[in-house]
Amino acid sequence: MGSGASAPTPQPAGQVAATQQGFNTAAGQASQAGSMVNQNNQYGSLNYQQTGTSPDGTPIYTSNLQLSPQQQQLFNTLTGTQTTAGQQGQNLIQGANYGGQSPTSAIGTESSGIQGQLMNQWLQSQAPWMQIQSTQLDTKLRNQGLSPSPTATNDPSTWGPYEQAVNQNTQAQQMAVAGAASQFQPQAFSEASSLYTLPASLGMQLAQFGQPTNPGQSLVQTTGLNVAPADYASAVAQQEQIAEQNYQAQVAQNSAIIQGLFGAGGKIASAGIMASDRRLKTDIELVGQLPNGLNIYSFKFIGSDIEHIGLMADEVLAVHPEAVGTRNGYLTVNYDMAVR
Repeated sequence: MGSGASAPTPQPAGQVAATQQGFNTAAGQASQAGSMVNQNNQYGSLNYQQTGTSPDGTPIYTSNLQLSPQQQQLFNTLTGTQTTAGQQGQNLIQGANYGGQSPTSAIGTESSGIQGQLMNQWLQSQAPWMQIQSTQLDTKLRNQGLSPSPTATNDPSTWGPYEQAVNQNTQAQQMAVAGAASQFQPQAFSEASSLYTLPASLGMQLAQFGQPTNPGQSLVQTTGLNVAPADYASAVAQQEQIAEQNYQAQVAQNSAIIQGLFGAGGKIASAGIMASDRRLKTDIELVGQLPNGLNIYSFKFIGSDIEHIGLMADEVLAVHPEAVGTRNGYLTVNYDMAVR
């Protein structure tokens, strides 16, 4: 018969985690190395090489992109174009004097100037017609027998019918001028704002003009390799679960054996007083334990090949001394009393 069952000892969590981390690191390195595939096409080549090692032992790789001669020439041309355009854009922005004065002041001054130009152009085109209108009114009034009053001044109370009609015509012409100015103001402001932001807009366009595309986009993108690490933690957990199940099965089996041997009607329970001196036995092997703590052994009596199961008198003496006696100088055990 086998020895008594002992509970399985689980692996320390730190040891399991460290082993799993080792698998993870190895799988990550394999994935990394397998994904870095050297490439070659009509645009150039892309190559990988190990250039160092990190403190944790992970290899460090460097990728090297080499364009074909034609692509390298194009790249140099576009880079030169970008440099020139960028410099021109910088000159434009510096000439615009951004930051030298507030945008409100700069746009307001420009807007006023534009509005003044528009008004001058409008007045130059309308002045002859206003003069004709005034002349026609004077002729009409005189034909009606109305002429300027010799006593008229700037005071409206001194005006006659002639001055009143002329004043109405003058006010109408002034309203026309004010209406034209109100229409020119938003137009002038919009144009001044556009002129103010034009250097910045052109500068940005020039800075971006001729910017080369990332050469790496022209190369074939290979599919990354993904090596799954071994699930060591789950394997350990499963192994420990199986060991625990085996242990519980052993415990149940031993309990059944003990119940059969020492329970009511069992072989040893009904044996009464038996010789149990350790000096009479050989091939002693622990097979279980009684509820009261006494160990159960398998053994053979010296000179016999028959296997027996029972207690050791010296151990019973420490728990139930009343169950131990002597016969012919050897210790005996009263099992009815010892198994209680």
